[in-house]
Amino acid sequence: MIEGDSPELLPDYQKLNDKQISQTYTHVGGGYYNTWDELYASTIHDNNDGNKLPGNYHILDYNGDGLIDSKDNIPYSYPSTPQNTYNLTVGFDWKNFSIMTQWYGVNNVTRQVVLNSFERQRNLAYHEGSYWSKEQTDADVPLPRWLATPSNYTPGSRFMYDGSYIRLKTARLRTT
Repeated sequence: MIEGDSPELLPDYQKLNDKQISQTYTHVGGGYYNTWDELYASTIHDNNDGNKLPGNYHILDYNGDGLIDSKDNIPYSYPSTPQNTYNLTVGFDWKNFSIMTQWYGVNNVTRQVVLNSFERQRNLAYHEGSYWSKEQTDADVPLPRWLATPSNYTPGSRFMYDGSYIRLKTARLRTT
C-alpha cells in the first residue's frame, strides 16, 4: 500500500493515505438558501460571509465545527486523472472498399468546468439552465450576482462533472 506524507493529527478524510494521486476535492453543496430564515440559521463562512443571500448554495459543514472553511474540503467522486482508458480499432475490407476506425475512451474521472455568469465584474453570461428565484427554488443554477464577491466555498460541487467520454480518434475510408 502506498501512503501519503500526511501529518498524523489530520482527520482521515484530509489525509492523502488510501487516495489516488489527483484525487478531486471540493466543498459539497446541500441545496439552496431559499429564505432569509435559512440563511440566518446557516453555518458561517470564514470569508465574505456577509455576501450570502437567498439563492446561494448551502455548503455543508462536513467536520461539524460550526465554520465553513478549508477543513470542509473533502474527497469528491473520482480523481481528475481517468482511472480507466480504452482503445478500440475496428475495420474491414470488402471487394474494393476498406474502412478503418479508431475509438478512444475514458471513465471514472471527475472534471471541474467553471462557467460563472456575472461573477464579480464580468459581463459574461453562459446558458447554465434555470436560475434560482423565489418562485423556482429547485433551479439548476444559483441566482447570479453582479459585483458580489461570495465566499471561496460558494460554488461547492456545482462545477464538478463526470468527465467520461468516448471519441472517434481516426476514420479512414478507401476505395481502389
